[in-house]
Amino acid sequence: EVEDQSDGCGAKFAVLVVSEKFEGKPLLQRH
Repeated sequence: EVEDQSDGCGAKFAVLVVSEKFEGKPLLQRH
């Protein structure tokens, strides 16, 4: 699910998505 927050976290979320695809693993599972 994509949650675009107008709190300036949109860019942060975009980075998470890119990292997720780059790593091939959900970032949440890496925590």
